[in-house]
Amino acid sequence: MIQIPNRYTGDVILEVPGDSLSGSNLRCANLSYANLRDVDLTCADLIGANLCDAELRYANLSDAKLTNANLTGADMRDIDLSDADLIGANLCNADMRDAYLCGANLRDADLSYADMRYANLRDVDLTCADLIGANLCDADLRYANLSDAKLTNANLTGADMRDIDLSDADLSDADLCNADMRDANLCDAKLCDADLRFADLCGASMMRMTISLGNRVVTLP
Repeated sequence: MIQIPNRYTGDVILEVPGDSLSGSNLRCANLSYANLRDVDLTCADLIGANLCDAELRYANLSDAKLTNANLTGADMRDIDLSDADLIGANLCNADMRDAYLCGANLRDADLSYADMRYANLRDVDLTCADLIGANLCDADLRYANLSDAKLTNANLTGADMRDIDLSDADLSDADLCNADMRDANLCDAKLCDADLRFADLCGASMMRMTISLGNRVVTLP
């Protein structure tokens, strides 16, 4: 029997049969404030689970199902979410520094104001995701799909964004200083008042991209 404690009080909030949480059925479980630090949750079913403010640092959730899960404010530093399904998940204000999300599905996820500095988001699907105000400084976003994503006021300074898909994305007021955006797809993207100082846009596709020139908003042909 595995006992999952409250991260602050130590009180047991859930008991799960068996000797491992790998592959366990925790669908719609209430795990808010749970201490799941360094826990193996590979392939676990956490669809619709409440993990608000949970401690998940160093946890392994590779291939886990987290569709529509609530992870607001969770400590997810150094977590492994490779190939995990996080469609529609709420990760608002989550601390995801140094997280490994390679190949994860985050379509329609809410990552507003999440701290994702140095995170590995290579080949991640972030189509239509909400990344407003998110901190992606020095993140690895190579080959990621952020088409139709909301990145208003996001911090992408120094991010590796080579071969990224940002078509139709809204990057208004985003900080892209020193970002590596070689061969990026920026067709129909909105970059009004974005900071592109020292960004490398060599080979990028920029048809119909909207930018600010002085006091004017200009759409490229």
